[in-house]
Amino acid sequence: MNRRHQRGVLLLSVVIILAVIGALAFAMSREGAMSAQMVDAQNDTEVARYLAEAGLNLAKWRYEKSGCSTSLILAKTTLPGIGIGTFSANVSQQNSGTVTIVATGNSIRGASFKIVRNYVILQCPLFGVSLPAGGDASDTNLSGGLPASLNGMLQLELIQGQSALIQFSLLDIPAGSRIVTANLTLVQMSSNSTQPAQVVSVHRVLRGWDAQTATWTLAALLTPWSSAGGDYDAGTVALATISGNAQYSWDVAALLDGWVNRTIPNYGLSLQPDGPLQQARFSSFENPADSKPVIDVTFAPPC
Repeated sequence: MNRRHQRGVLLLSVVIILAVIGALAFAMSREGAMSAQMVDAQNDTEVARYLAEAGLNLAKWRYEKSGCSTSLILAKTTLPGIGIGTFSANVSQQNSGTVTIVATGNSIRGASFKIVRNYVILQCPLFGVSLPAGGDASDTNLSGGLPASLNGMLQLELIQGQSALIQFSLLDIPAGSRIVTANLTLVQMSSNSTQPAQVVSVHRVLRGWDAQTATWTLAALLTPWSSAGGDYDAGTVALATISGNAQYSWDVAALLDGWVNRTIPNYGLSLQPDGPLQQARFSSFENPADSKPVIDVTFAPPC
């Protein structure tokens, strides 16, 4: 009996051990299957996310190529040669000149992922224009030596105690455009040949004026300047060193961007000689030659 009892206890122990091993194996197998399923689900979600990113980038590219129209709807699309799912997207404008893009990716196994991007800045096509291309433009001289004289001339003359005003029309640049480059170019017609190289600075004019009636003391008929010689910002927009008859340029991109985006009013530019400039004459708008003042502008229109 003792031997039978011992064999029974041993057999029971073996059965229990095998049962425990089987349970552990089943648990491990089940856990492994669940882990595999979780990995598969995560991979499927990543596929959907990448599809959504593809839809976002494609929608942005097509919108820019379309010239930044009011809106764009990208229908359900499949990546060529890759059967992993589809994506779709739409683009809508925002008041700030940016856009909102909503893109959705759907994997072939059913996962879905949505991306919403607000205030997306676009790279719209660049355009170029030479001002004044359209609209009105004007210029005049302000002479300290002749404070009551009118100064409609074929040239803008700078000497000590004398300045010039130029105003350009912005009709050919849509409001809200981003100014990339803007260069004011003037052609010097004649100068004192004995003068050394001198600096001419460009400043922002602070109030409206009338080219027909402006003088050293008046901005317009019966409207005096706050300061004789014209009201302009003391801060320099740009500088150019001149010496002899040639073409000279000033970088006015920052100022033009302010005008176009209406953060500062467009009252034009004031040309000021820095130091004892003896004499410099630049071609004006009234000059019939092809040497009138011009601002060459590169800009991106609003989207």
